[in-house]
Amino acid sequence: MIISRFHRPRSIPITWQSKILIGNLHRKMMKRIWVIMAFVLIAAGACSQELSFDISRVPFSYRGSYLAIHRLTNLLNASAKNEPDGIILRNLSRRKLFDQFIRLEVVEDGKTVTPEIIATPGLLTLKTARGSVQFCFENGNTIRVRGTALGLRMKPLNECYAVEINKRIRLTTGGANGFFWMISPLAGTIEQSGDIPDSTKPNDYSRYLAEAQPGKDGTFELAIENFVSEWQPREYTKNFDLCAVQATGAFTAWMNKMPRFKTGYQQAAKLAAYINWSCLVAARGQMKREGMLMSKNWMNQIWSWDHCFNAIAMAPVDAAVAWDQFACVFDHQSEIGSLPDSFDDEKELWGILKTPVHGWALRKMMENSKMVTPERMRAIYPALVKWTNFWFDFRDPDKNGLPQYNHSYESFDDTPPFDVGLPAEAPELATFLIVQMDVLAEIAARLQKPAEAAKWTLRADALTATLIGQLWKGNKFVARNVNTGKWNEEGDSFLSYVPLLLGKRLPQNIKERLIRDLKQAGGLMTPFGMATESLSSPYFNTNSYTRGSIWAPVNYILVDGLKSCGEKVFAEQIAKTYCAHLAAKEFPERHDARTGEQKSDPEYTWTSSIFLILASQYLNK
Repeated sequence: MIISRFHRPRSIPITWQSKILIGNLHRKMMKRIWVIMAFVLIAAGACSQELSFDISRVPFSYRGSYLAIHRLTNLLNASAKNEPDGIILRNLSRRKLFDQFIRLEVVEDGKTVTPEIIATPGLLTLKTARGSVQFCFENGNTIRVRGTALGLRMKPLNECYAVEINKRIRLTTGGANGFFWMISPLAGTIEQSGDIPDSTKPNDYSRYLAEAQPGKDGTFELAIENFVSEWQPREYTKNFDLCAVQATGAFTAWMNKMPRFKTGYQQAAKLAAYINWSCLVAARGQMKREGMLMSKNWMNQIWSWDHCFNAIAMAPVDAAVAWDQFACVFDHQSEIGSLPDSFDDEKELWGILKTPVHGWALRKMMENSKMVTPERMRAIYPALVKWTNFWFDFRDPDKNGLPQYNHSYESFDDTPPFDVGLPAEAPELATFLIVQMDVLAEIAARLQKPAEAAKWTLRADALTATLIGQLWKGNKFVARNVNTGKWNEEGDSFLSYVPLLLGKRLPQNIKERLIRDLKQAGGLMTPFGMATESLSSPYFNTNSYTRGSIWAPVNYILVDGLKSCGEKVFAEQIAKTYCAHLAAKEFPERHDARTGEQKSDPEYTWTSSIFLILASQYLNK
C-alpha cells in the first residue's frame, strides 16, 4: 500500500521516521510519473523533431511567449546597430528594434567559441566538440538552460541595471522602465564581472557580463525569466528534459491539427505551422487576447489587415485561435468606427488605416469552416457595420460615393498607381467595401434582419456601379487623385486586378479583359508567383517594397479573384507555382520577382498562413 502524504488513514501513527518514508515514496512516485509522461510526450513529439530551422531567419520561440532567440547575421542587422554576428536573446514586447537584446556566448576554457546551432521546435542546441549549451521553454515567460562541459556568457547590449538577490541576478535592460529579467542558477555557478551597473551608472553595461559555469558534475542549469512587475519566487519542479519534451509536445499537438500534405511539401508545412505557432503571444496590456504577431524578428506587431490572413488559415483547424486573430483588431476600434494601423502589447498606432479586407476575410472563413457561428456573427456584425460606415462618413469628403486613401501606406505602400499623389480613390478599396457590404447583407439575413440585408445589397450595387463608371478606363481599373483627377496611365499594378474578387458583379467584357491581361507574357506572372508590378512596367523595381516584389496576399487575392470569375485552371496554376516556390524559399515578408530570393523580414506569418491556405486547397486534390 502506497501512502501519500496528501492522504493517509487515521489509524496509522505518523512518526518522524514514517514522514521520511512517505516523502521518499512520494518523490519516487512523482519521478516515475514524470518519466512516463516524458516517454508519452517523446512519442507524441517525434514528428516535430524532424523539423529543424535556421535561427538567423526563423527565431526559436514558443506559443504565448514574448521571448525569442535568434542569430544576428547581416540579414537581421538592420535592426541592431551593426552588432557583430552572434546569438541574441530578445524581448519582443513593444515594437523596438534594439533595446531588448542580450548577447549569448558559448564559453570554452575562458574563451568564447562559435558553436554549431541546431534548432527544433522544442529545443535549441549550441554544440561544440567538447559539449553543448541547450535552451528550451518551460512556459511563455521562462527559458531553461543547460550546459554540459561549456559555459554561457550573457552580455546586455544596452543600458541595464543588475542587482544580486539571494544568489539570483535581477537584470533590467532598456532603462529604468525597460524589461525585467531574473536569472536563477539551478546547478553550477553564475558570476557577474566587469563594471556591475546599478541605477547610478547604467551606461557601464558595455563592460558588464554574467557567466554561468559547470559545477563539479560538469553541468550548469539556469532559469531565465521575463516578468512585467515583480518576480514571484517559485520552485522549479520540472527538470530540463521534461520541459523540452513538453515544449515539443505542445508544438506537435498544434501540428497535428494542420492539414496533411503531399510528399515534397510536408517539411514546408511543418515550418509554416511552427512560424504561426511560435508567433503567438499571450494577452497582456493592449494585447487583449492571444495574438499572432507578423514576425518575431522585427515586424513584431499586428497590422490591421495582415491579421485577417492568419485568421483565414486557422479557421479550419482551430476555431478559437482563428476567431481571436480575426477579432483582435476590433478590440481597438474607435468610437467613430476606425481601426488602428497596428498595435502591440503596449500601444496602438493611429493616423493611417489599412484596407478593409475584413468582410472578404470573414467570407473566406465562412466558406472554409463552420466556426463563424450565429453567436460570432452577432458579436462581429455591429463592429463590421461601424468599420464600413466609417469609410463613407469620414473618407469620402467630396461625397461622390468613392471613399479615398489619404496615405499610400493604407494600401500597398509605394505601389506606382499612387505616384499621381494622394488622396486617391482606388479600385481595390472600393472592391473590398463592396465585398464587405455583400457579407454584411448575408450576415444580416442569417440574423433575421431582412431590411438591413436589403439595404446592404443596394449599397453594394451602388458602389459597384460607381467603381465601374468612375475607375474603369476601358482597359484597366485605375487609382485616381481626388484633387487633380489624374491617374497613372503607364505601369501594370496588381491593384488593377483586385476587382476580380467581385466575380458575377463584374460585366463579362471587363472580366475577360482583366484575365487576358493577367495571362500575358511579361506581365505579373513569374516562375515564382504573381508580382506586384508587371516585369515589363517602366516602374518595375524588385528592390522596392511593392513595385515588383512577390507578396503572399497578392497571390492569394488574385487566385481567389480568378476563382470567383470561373477561371479555376489559371487560379490553380498560380497557387501551385507560388506554393512550390514557398516550399523552396520559405516564408519571408516578400520575394524578389526576378531571382525568387527572400526580401525584408525573413519570417512573416501572413506568408506562412497563405501557404497553408493555398496548399490545403490546391495541393491536396
